[in-house]
Amino acid sequence: MKKLSARLECISEEIPDGASFIDIGTDHGYLGISRIVSGRSPFAILTDISRKSLGKAIMNAGEYCPEAVEDGLLRFVCCGGLEDIKPGSADCVVIAGMGGIEIVSILSAEPDKTKSFAKYILQPRNNAGRLRLALASAGIDIKKEKLVREGKFICEVITAEPDRNIMSGDTGCSAVMYGVDPEFTAEADYPELLVITGGDLTAEYLERKLKKEERNYSLNGHDKVTGARIARIKELAGRL
Repeated sequence: MKKLSARLECISEEIPDGASFIDIGTDHGYLGISRIVSGRSPFAILTDISRKSLGKAIMNAGEYCPEAVEDGLLRFVCCGGLEDIKPGSADCVVIAGMGGIEIVSILSAEPDKTKSFAKYILQPRNNAGRLRLALASAGIDIKKEKLVREGKFICEVITAEPDRNIMSGDTGCSAVMYGVDPEFTAEADYPELLVITGGDLTAEYLERKLKKEERNYSLNGHDKVTGARIARIKELAGRL
């Protein structure tokens, strides 16, 4: 079958061997197909809110692993987020290639259901800081941050696990704290784990972000939030 992109391969590596998973917004379905063809996952549930996109996944699965479809190892659900997914119906949940706020919306829709899954692998296209704060608010602990190149972009891949000791009903998944405190916001945008688990792309990633933040700092009248982000990036870069 078609070789996974570096981004999807990075995400796949965060799914433990032998673990089932749900791929939300699966589009072409290659992640699930690859994991089933290689025998690394016992089954996968592929979802998409678009019937057209889900149709691509079904077509690709029919081409590369029709037996897996017949045997129920690949299952297809047309729905938004987790809305038609049963609680705890797989070991991991993958949400990749969406904006961070959209991911927050998916995770906050049904907090009890969200906490029923053991692991999340998240790859936000933007607003990663808001997503990190939302995860903390919901009692979902970030265990690892990895960076992977995709074309001209460097993507963040976040691996997180719900803290089962925190009752879902006691907390929501909200990003309202974002921007209240400049230093707090800067730490959410550029967490320490980027230095610890980010990988070989960390220095380049921080250099790119520093240039962007310095440009914004000049254009936006030297605001405190951007200034705190610049200081945070320099602090992390100095520890590499």
